[in-house]
Amino acid sequence: VRTAINGQEALDRWEDWEPHLIWMDMRMPVMDGFTATRRIKATDRGQATVVIALSGSVFEQERLAVSEAGCDDFVFKPFKEAILFDKMAQYLGVTYRYETEASSAAAPVADAQDLPATALADAPPDWLTQLHSAALRVNQKRVLELITTAPSLNPEVTAGLTHLAQHLRFDKIVALAAPYLADS
Repeated sequence: VRTAINGQEALDRWEDWEPHLIWMDMRMPVMDGFTATRRIKATDRGQATVVIALSGSVFEQERLAVSEAGCDDFVFKPFKEAILFDKMAQYLGVTYRYETEASSAAAPVADAQDLPATALADAPPDWLTQLHSAALRVNQKRVLELITTAPSLNPEVTAGLTHLAQHLRFDKIVALAAPYLADS
């Protein structure tokens, strides 16, 4: 997954990377999504790229403009996460495997729900600062390194933090560490 903050950057990323699918916000600075989509779809390579418009507009005129720009589909904002996965399955042919309740019950893993707010109360301040900083930067590798080298965490807290990092829940790690930082 790669992101762009404006249409020109989206066009540049597409030229360098040629993704199979682009979620194109139609209202962006520098170059809007309409122009970026037209430029992508004007090329032979761009014909193979699926472009799905994301727009907050519900007007039929907007849908027509999106279609005329060359977008393959349209998703209204705000949208549910499931819609994105459904569209990816539809256009890319991907399938998803979901964990069943039976398999998750068979192997219980500590989750954020299991970690009390005081889980990191006894952690060394320097380590907490590093963990908080790595989580704010969404640096999964560093967060996992810190968890495995933590000097005084009990196994349940270690398992819970590892689960959060592996599932990219850095927001929860930040929330657990923040109350114990020297600046707090």
